[in-house]
Amino acid sequence: MRTASAAALALALAVIPSAMLAQDNTRTFAGTKWGGGEDDTKEKISAAGFEFTQKDEDGDLNFDGEVMGYGSRVYAMLTPDGKLMKVTVLIATPDEEAISTWRTMMANMTKKYGEPAHLFETFKSPYKKGDGKTEQAIQEGKGTLAAFWGDEDEGFMMVEVTDKLAVRVAYESKYWPLESDRRTGKTPSSSSSGGKAKRDPAPASSPF
Repeated sequence: MRTASAAALALALAVIPSAMLAQDNTRTFAGTKWGGGEDDTKEKISAAGFEFTQKDEDGDLNFDGEVMGYGSRVYAMLTPDGKLMKVTVLIATPDEEAISTWRTMMANMTKKYGEPAHLFETFKSPYKKGDGKTEQAIQEGKGTLAAFWGDEDEGFMMVEVTDKLAVRVAYESKYWPLESDRRTGKTPSSSSSGGKAKRDPAPASSPF
């Protein structure tokens, strides 16, 4: 069993070569680059139509804007030395439009990136697929709508409906688990895509 202190994790992150990160950009948001610096990340996301609002207490960059006509927030998550590791986009859909928005976004991502590696449309009793109570099931933690692309070796991308009936799109570098562990003080993870975010294929100008 591997063990590591938070300090050791921080050191490991500091020595991840930017050249290695630059090679892992199959799925990123708004043209950002894994391992890209703060200024470049801010420039790319701002150029996609999102307004920079703040650098929060975790050192992450926050942006506001619109996706598919809905107010949205973008979180660009960086290592302590300013390397981009993850981008989460939270789309504040009206409750009654969360499912249709998820399906539209999922369809577009599938057209752009191929079939997801994992697709979850699962329900727990008393709910079941097709019963017309999907929103209620998700709010109660008894329903899951989520799709994942990628794997541990290349990083993940995810589209899901949250329990607040918003749509979250998350892009993770394969090095994100290491940074996530540093933030929580845990020993290194062996998996990713835990927590802390188109009717036609996305146009070239789309940030997705």
